[in-house]
Amino acid sequence: MSLYEILVIIQALSVLVLMIGTNWIFCVWKNKGYSILLMFGFSTLINNLGYLMEMTSKTSEAMLLGTKFEYVGKAFIPLSLFLIASRFCNVRVSEHVRRFLWGVHSAVIVLVLTCDYHKLWYTSIEYVDSGLFPHNVYGHGLFYNVYIILLMLYFIYLIVISIIFFRKKHDRMQGQRVRSIFACSVVCILGFVFFLSGLSRGYDTTAISYMICVGIIFYAIWRQNLFEALEIVKEYVMDNLYSVLVAVDKHDNLLFHNERARELFPDIEWNYTELINEYRQKIKEDAVIKRNDNVYRISTAPLHNGRRNLGCLYILDNITREYDYAKSIKLIARTDELSGLKNRRAFAHDISKIENQTSSNQYICVVMDI
Repeated sequence: MSLYEILVIIQALSVLVLMIGTNWIFCVWKNKGYSILLMFGFSTLINNLGYLMEMTSKTSEAMLLGTKFEYVGKAFIPLSLFLIASRFCNVRVSEHVRRFLWGVHSAVIVLVLTCDYHKLWYTSIEYVDSGLFPHNVYGHGLFYNVYIILLMLYFIYLIVISIIFFRKKHDRMQGQRVRSIFACSVVCILGFVFFLSGLSRGYDTTAISYMICVGIIFYAIWRQNLFEALEIVKEYVMDNLYSVLVAVDKHDNLLFHNERARELFPDIEWNYTELINEYRQKIKEDAVIKRNDNVYRISTAPLHNGRRNLGCLYILDNITREYDYAKSIKLIARTDELSGLKNRRAFAHDISKIENQTSSNQYICVVMDI
């Protein structure tokens, strides 16, 4: 059996394993983390299936078609790995960054699918019989090289957050998270460098490296229970809580906010400093916050880890019903039922308010009887 046949068998087995693993993730789908993991597995499945088509093709046109199909999944593998790593290491990625990256990787797919009509991604396509098996050799265009730089930045990010999180880890579970992410980073870099160096003789080693990464993450989910039940419960409760929660550290850096906070303040990741200052001013004035026809009462709670001060939690409770009810009761108490005008109680209150606001006791009062 030749090396080519062995590689084809490995590629076919990887597709079968990915189909089983992705189906398993879909069946045990519990929270947002599993959604990202499902995207990771499905993207890798499409990538490996497309590369299997490319390996078994006999013509340059068929190989190019396999490459296009492959990139439908390959473009989203680094993004999904980036999101998984950020979640594992408790790094919050803003919605603006997510949307930007989704746009970039979607643009990659468009560039590859339309590569016949431009030279932005591939400058040339040459069919060769050398190497482990016949394959296409592609000349790399401007956007391809930019994409390679982006991939390297992804891998550097994975290593950096792994090291930072490892230094902050407090228990065995966190250590397992770091080791999983670090292993994925190393595997991706090795596969990537090996392919670009030409040592693989035409075989795309990134396909097998991505497959290994999926295996590492799936194992971490299955055996190490990284998306454990307690985290699922916490996430569900925090996001579906009727109150708005915003946590900052002792330097006023944003630590956490739930989905209610994002709905109420869409730009909270960018303007949280102004928001925190507004919170403090409202607390000082003992005033409420009005947003989207709702009224919120704000309170604070200190965040402690033993004797160590970690920051502050701001809690916004929706008191719209209570506020409207108190306002209506106050209006009834100060309004004459017959005429709808202010009654004697309101008159006395307004006079007292005028006396407190004026520097002298001289003012004119006009009384009209009806």
